[in-house]
Amino acid sequence: MDPDAALRELRKLHADGGPDDFERAMELICELDAWLQRGGVLPLDWQPPWMVDVVEGLAFYANPGNYHAVAFMFDPPCGGFADDFDEDHGETLLYNRPMPGKRAREALAKARKEMKGGKD
Repeated sequence: MDPDAALRELRKLHADGGPDDFERAMELICELDAWLQRGGVLPLDWQPPWMVDVVEGLAFYANPGNYHAVAFMFDPPCGGFADDFDEDHGETLLYNRPMPGKRAREALAKARKEMKGGKD
């Protein structure tokens, strides 16, 4: 099922449809409901902006071509390692590209906040 197409058709039926289109609208609603109950994704228009940020951030971070694994050992008072380095880490050849870890952490923090209704 294409949830975006179903939503577009439902909106068109709502705007332009008549009494004869009620049955089709109910079919679309039931199909969309079944899709969502099976774990299908929301139509794009229903996805909150924070969800898009999370998916994009995690997709970028999950791509092995986008990161370089490095182990950092530090005492807890030092803070997060992302705060200690500039974007290129002082290296212009290997690290002159976006660093996904910070983006993923920011996206997850934003999602957690939104999932709590905008409260920290």
